[in-house]
This record gives sequence, C-alpha cells and structure tokens, in this order.
Amino acid sequence: MAEKTGVEGFAQIDSTLKKLALQSKKASAKAAKAGGKVLAEALPDEMPYDPETKYHLRDDVQMSGVKNNGDIFVQVGFGNNTAWRVHITEWGTIYQPPQAVIQRTEKRTEKQIIEAMERAVMEALGL
Repeated sequence: MAEKTGVEGFAQIDSTLKKLALQSKKASAKAAKAGGKVLAEALPDEMPYDPETKYHLRDDVQMSGVKNNGDIFVQVGFGNNTAWRVHITEWGTIYQPPQAVIQRTEKRTEKQIIEAMERAVMEALGL
C-alpha cells in the first residue's frame, strides 16, 4: 500500500506541480508524463469496440509530448482516424445517451495517476 503523502486531489497536485515547476521543470515534466501514461494505458480497456469500423478507439489512444503554456502538461487523446468519434461515446447524441467513458476512467484512475506523479517527482528530485 502506498504511503500517504498529503496530496488529496488534482487541485492540490496541480498547485504542488506549479511550485515544483519553479524548482525543477524536469521534475514537473516527468510527473506529467507519468500521470498521462497511467490514463493512456487505462483508456483502451474501457473504450467501446465496433467491429464494423476500420479504426477502433481502443487501438488509437495517444499521448502528446510534454507541453508548457505556463502549466506543464501532456494531452491524452485519440488519433486523426478516430478523434471525431470520441464525442459520440463521451457525450452522446440525440439518439444515443452519453457513456462518459473518459470521465469514468479519469475518476477510476485518479489515485493511481496521483501516485505515479508523486513517484516521478520524488525520483526526479532525488527524494
């Protein structure tokens, strides 16, 4: 079982990452990658599968490189062949109720994401 480090949620880890960014952008980048990797690995198991399509959402989960626009982050999403379909499963249509697969997966893996980010920061800072 992981040790309790005092980080209670995404808001607090975001605040902590912003402070660490001033100390070590490298540590923040590693934390963003680690958290994104957890989500990117969890999404394919949750995505619906349609055998009638050539490209499948579960086979096309992608993670960007580290980005910095004042905040250090990575984006987890889908490639060009499937990205246009994600909104249908996530938010639904007038004919299909939303499945909220991405939101459910984010909530389910939140603790693992935070733990992976904490480990990455501790490792990068040599703590």
